[in-house]
Amino acid sequence: MQAQADATLRFDDKTQSFFCEGAWLIHTLGSITLPNIKQTAENFKINGAHLTALDSAGAVKLYEIFAASSEQPLHTCLVDFSDEHQALLDLVASNTEFMAYYPPTDTSHSLLYRVGQETHHKAVQAKDFITLLGELSYKFVDILGHWQKFRLPSIASNLYSTGLQALPIVGLLAFLIGVVLAYQMGLQLQAYGANSFIAYLSGMAIFREFAPLITAIIVAGRTSSAFTAQIGSMMVNEEVDALKTMGL
Repeated sequence: MQAQADATLRFDDKTQSFFCEGAWLIHTLGSITLPNIKQTAENFKINGAHLTALDSAGAVKLYEIFAASSEQPLHTCLVDFSDEHQALLDLVASNTEFMAYYPPTDTSHSLLYRVGQETHHKAVQAKDFITLLGELSYKFVDILGHWQKFRLPSIASNLYSTGLQALPIVGLLAFLIGVVLAYQMGLQLQAYGANSFIAYLSGMAIFREFAPLITAIIVAGRTSSAFTAQIGSMMVNEEVDALKTMGL
């Protein structure tokens, strides 16, 4: 069991071969002690007869050990590997460009660079917003002259999903805010003996000021979240790609 748990690499002077033994897995690669590969013969072999398990991390490790220290192609050195291990090693050897990739380092930039970058981002956002306004204006004028393009069922469906379905949460929040506001106003007006004005003041404040504000905030937040979730679901289901393919 211990031989299966550890990954080892040993060199045999008689056969001039490296023997990969044990399980070459991502959690056992730390136990490998590397021999001095540069002092061995040029035409050495890598024997995998005693290799019990091999994953992609082990295959990459094996390639890194020998490819950087030998001029021989790795596939010419491999002997007695199972078909599964051989296929994995061939796959790694045919995609060596990813091993030269290093994650980009976090480089700090000067204040002037960051200001310029942020200004560029804001300018791009402003351009996109102006483009959106232009497209909306063009479509609106185009619909005025072609009423057959006016999709009333789609508009009614959007009004229902963005407006009518948002009424329960808006009503609940307005009620809770009204209760808290009436309670706080009652504590303040009690000192002046004006408890009878609590209902009038709270009603006027909520209906005139808080209700439109609460409704606008909740509807905007809920609607934008619903649209974002719907677009995300469409992208996952490749519906957006289908619409682009059909030219819609």
